Amino acid sequence: MTGNTDEEAAASRLVRRRRTVLTPSAAAVVLSVGGLLGSGRVQSPSQAAADTRQPKASVITATVVRQVPRSAVVLRGTFSDRRTVSAAPTSVATTTVPSQPARLMVTGVYAHPGQNVGAGRVLVEFSGRPVFALKGALPACRDLTFGEQGKDVARLQSALRSLGHPTGSDARGVFSPGTEHGARRMYDGLGYPAPVSTARADAVPDGKPAAPADRSGTPGADGGSADKPADPPPTPAAPVTHAMVPTSEAVFVPTLPARVVSVPVRVGDPVKGGVVTLARGGMTLTGRLDPARAGLVTAGMKARVLAEATGAQADGTVESVGAPMTPGGDAAAGDDKDGDGAPDTGPAPPGGDHSLPLTIRPAKAWDTRFAGQDVRITISTAATDSAVLAVPVAAISAGAGTRTTVTVVSPAGTQRVLQVTAGVSADGTVAVTPVDNLPAVFVDGTAYTVVGVLSDVRRLPQMLLGMVVPTSTALRAYGPPVDSPAQALIHTLPGAGRLIAHQAPLALRPDKPQVFTAVPSPDPHGLRDEVGSDLSGLFLIRAAVCLVVGAVGIANTTLAAVLERTGEIGLRRALGARPRHITARFLTESTVLGALGGLIGTGLGISTVVGTALARNWTAVLQPYAVLPAPLIGALTGFAAGLYPAPRAAGTEPLAALRR
Repeated sequence: MTGNTDEEAAASRLVRRRRTVLTPSAAAVVLSVGGLLGSGRVQSPSQAAADTRQPKASVITATVVRQVPRSAVVLRGTFSDRRTVSAAPTSVATTTVPSQPARLMVTGVYAHPGQNVGAGRVLVEFSGRPVFALKGALPACRDLTFGEQGKDVARLQSALRSLGHPTGSDARGVFSPGTEHGARRMYDGLGYPAPVSTARADAVPDGKPAAPADRSGTPGADGGSADKPADPPPTPAAPVTHAMVPTSEAVFVPTLPARVVSVPVRVGDPVKGGVVTLARGGMTLTGRLDPARAGLVTAGMKARVLAEATGAQADGTVESVGAPMTPGGDAAAGDDKDGDGAPDTGPAPPGGDHSLPLTIRPAKAWDTRFAGQDVRITISTAATDSAVLAVPVAAISAGAGTRTTVTVVSPAGTQRVLQVTAGVSADGTVAVTPVDNLPAVFVDGTAYTVVGVLSDVRRLPQMLLGMVVPTSTALRAYGPPVDSPAQALIHTLPGAGRLIAHQAPLALRPDKPQVFTAVPSPDPHGLRDEVGSDLSGLFLIRAAVCLVVGAVGIANTTLAAVLERTGEIGLRRALGARPRHITARFLTESTVLGALGGLIGTGLGISTVVGTALARNWTAVLQPYAVLPAPLIGALTGFAAGLYPAPRAAGTEPLAALRR
C-alpha cells in the first residue's frame, strides 16, 4: 500500500510540473500571435499622414490623331413584317381513303415562330392533312381542280416544276393530266394521299364538256335522208376522280424561304382560325428620328442596329428619311416590294411628337432574332469632308481673350503650349489647327491671326473691307466704341424679324433692355405693298404723260385739219352754217378720234395682259373699273384737245376763206 501511494504522489507532482510549463507557453504563443495581428493594424501618425497624402501631379497625355471627326445619332426603331399570309383550314379534302374526320383538329405542328421554311415542307397537320407552302405572288382563292384555268393554275404549275415535279405538255394555266400527275407526285413526296375531286370521264382537259352529237335529222354530207331516225342518246360516262390542290392545304408566298411569324395552335387544339402565319416579304426596320436632328442624317449613311433583348446586331444603310408623322398615325404608303400588286404599308412606330420615319436597308438579310423587336439604331455621321488633326476635348484650354491652347509633350518629356483654333467637335474629340500655320494680318503693328474668311457678306457689305475680332480683344486693344454705338447683326428666319427685335433686348439685358435699339428688317408683306404702291404710282404718272402727249397730238391733228379745210369751212359758212355748227363738227371729230385711240389702247393692253399670263401659266385678272372707263377717258381727252382748234375754225370769215 505504501509503495502505491508513493508512485501516485510522484505521478501527481509530474502532472503539476507539466501544467506549470505548458500554461505559460500557450499564453506566450497566444500573445505573440495577437501582437503580430495587431501590429498590422496599428499605424503611427506619420505613416497615416503619408498614406493619405495626395499623389504627385503627373501628366495625362493623349495621342494627336488625324481623322475624320464623326458623331453618332442614336434613335429607336421597330421591326415589322411588311405583309403576312395565314392558313385557316375550313374543311378536309376528300381522298381515296374512305374516312372523314368528325371535326377539324390539329394533329401535328412542325414549324415554330422565327423559323425559315422552304417550299413543299409540311408546317402544320390538321385532321391528318398537311399545310405546306408553295411559291406564288398571290394567295390561292379557290380549290385548284382538274379542268380549271387561270393565273392561279399557272402559279401552281410553276411551283410544281420548281419542286422537281414536271407538268408534262399541259398548256400554261390549264389543270390537265400533266399538272394532275405533278400534284400526285408532290403529295407522295410529302407522305400524304393526294386529295381528289370527281369529274365526268368525257370532260375535256380544259374543263369544258364535249360537244353533243348532231341528232337534228338534217341531211349529212353523204346525202342521207332527212327523215332518218335519230340515234339513241349516249349513256352518261361514269364519274372519275382526279387529284386536286385544295386552298386549305397550300399557302402561296411570294418569296421562299419564308419566315414563320406565328403558330398559334398546339397538337389537339380544334381548328377555329389560322393555324400558321408566314411573312410574305422581308422584315422592315423603321426608325423614329427627332426632326431637330434631321439635318444630320441623309440617305446612304452607315447604321448599326442592336436588339438589346436578343443581342442580335447588324449593319445597314439609311435608305430614306420620310415626312413627319404624328403619334398614332399611319406611315405613308410605300412601294410594292413584295410583288403582290398592293402597296406595302406599316404602322407608324410610336415615338415622340411628329417624328420622322427613317428606313434602314440591311447589308444582308435581317436576322430572324430581330422579328418584332424594338432596337437601337446608331448612325455615324462625318463632321468634316477630310481628315483633320483631332485631340480630346479635355485637352483644350481656353485662356483670357479667347486664346485657345493645347499643351504638347515631346518624347523627351518637355512641354510647350501651342495656340490653336478649335474647329468642329464630334465623338469626344475636337478638330484643331495650330495658329503657327495660319496667315496673319497686321493692324497698326499688331498681328492678328486669320482663322477664317467670311463667305457671305450680303447682309453686311461693309465687311468686305473689315475684319472680325473677338469682343475682349477689341475692347483691350481699342477700348469701347466712342464715335458710334456698337452694332450687332442678328440672322433670323424670314418673317421673324419683328418678333426677334422685340425679344432680343430683353434676352441680352433683362435689367436694362432700353440700352438697345433694335431695328427690324422691313416686313415682307409691307415691303411688297410699298413696292406695289410705288409701281402703281409710277405707271399712273406714265399714263398721265402719255395722255397729255395724246391730247397734244389730237390738238395738232385737229388744227392741221382746220388749216387744210379752210375752203370747206368758208363754203359751209357761205351756205348758212353758223359758228356753233363748225365748232360742234370739229369737237365731234376730235372726240371720236380720242375715243378710237382709247379703244385701240384698251385692246392692246388686254391682249398684252392675257398673252403674258398664258406664256407664264398665270391667271389673267382684269379689273372692270380699270378697263371700261378707258374709251371714255380717251373721248374726254379728244374733246379737251379740240377746244382750241374748233373755236378757231368757227371764227373763220367766209370771204377770207373763199379767197384762200
